[in-house]
Amino acid sequence: MPLKELLKKWVIIGKFGSPWGVKGWIKVLSFTEQKENIVKYPVWHVLDQNNASVNSFTHENAKPYKNGMLVKLQGYDSPEHVQQLTGASIAILREQLPAPAKNEYYWTDLEGMTVINYNGQILGKVAYMLETYSNDCLVVQNESKAKIVIPWLLDDVINTVSLETREILVNWDPI
Repeated sequence: MPLKELLKKWVIIGKFGSPWGVKGWIKVLSFTEQKENIVKYPVWHVLDQNNASVNSFTHENAKPYKNGMLVKLQGYDSPEHVQQLTGASIAILREQLPAPAKNEYYWTDLEGMTVINYNGQILGKVAYMLETYSNDCLVVQNESKAKIVIPWLLDDVINTVSLETREILVNWDPI
């Protein structure tokens, strides 16, 4: 099943890093707004390499660690056992997420959307979102693989977002 289809059902909220210590703890990079929020979801899912099956994991303990979290998974008691998860994405069912407020969007829903300016020029597709200190930004990639960074400033730069048509209308001219 293609990733696009998978993301209709699943939302990736983090990624497993390397084992930590000798008792089966593993580093986790959280994609949630507050890194600690990842452990508010008691059951995590990992899709296999072929996206054909889902394994479920329950975490029994967690603590903040540098830019991420350290997590102890139930049934994983050695670094060798937990090593097999390194690099795997952590997903939850989309229905587990709260509905976003008006004019708020999950970043995963914006990725792949077509970005068009007022002149009708297609600037490209949202490759990913970038968090900065002043404001978030869309990173838009066009057919020639050039990237444009557009600040996420609603009503100033970002004029309309249509989840139905998968288009974002912006007040932005590429240089």
